[in-house]
Amino acid sequence: MSQSVSLNHAKPDAADLVAAARHLSAIIRDHRDESERERRLPATVLSAMHDARLFRMYVPIEYGGLETDPITSMQVVEAVAEADATSTIPIVFAFVGDPVASDLVASLARPGGNLTGFSNMTVEMQPKRLELLCELIPRATVIALLVNPDNSRGQYGELMHEAARMKGVQLSVLKARTEDEIDTAFAAQRANPCSLASATQSLP
Repeated sequence: MSQSVSLNHAKPDAADLVAAARHLSAIIRDHRDESERERRLPATVLSAMHDARLFRMYVPIEYGGLETDPITSMQVVEAVAEADATSTIPIVFAFVGDPVASDLVASLARPGGNLTGFSNMTVEMQPKRLELLCELIPRATVIALLVNPDNSRGQYGELMHEAARMKGVQLSVLKARTEDEIDTAFAAQRANPCSLASATQSLP
């Protein structure tokens, strides 16, 4: 029997869509053995994803889609991925800043497991970007760094603070997980007119 997590055809709010994705992850876990055996997503899972309209997240509203914003889209993808439906089917990820610190792979040279993909080396590049920012605006004394605390792993913080120390500037860390928190962080930072904002990490 097909299990449904369908939403009505009006554009759902972010909370409803993420909740539907989390319910869907339970369905994926229930069919994990079948997925491993058949090496593909079972028809029940695909049907549930269709009913939840997840295949239309990026389609404009005028074409019958949900036109989901990027932050909500990533929250949905994360919720579905938590099901961890397979440990054998190859999975390729794209443009992860630090796949080792994110616990996706054991190392860049030998990822191990069933995950592999591309890293844009974001972590290593951010200190250099801070240096360039300071050279572009040499009178800047405070650099505001926007980060998602859920993604701040490994040596990222240490690298950025060391780069700021080397350039003789103060690093003000702004933490935000959602669109509303981004607005709040920037509103709070307006009190310091000398600061600059550098968005350096993706948000869910």
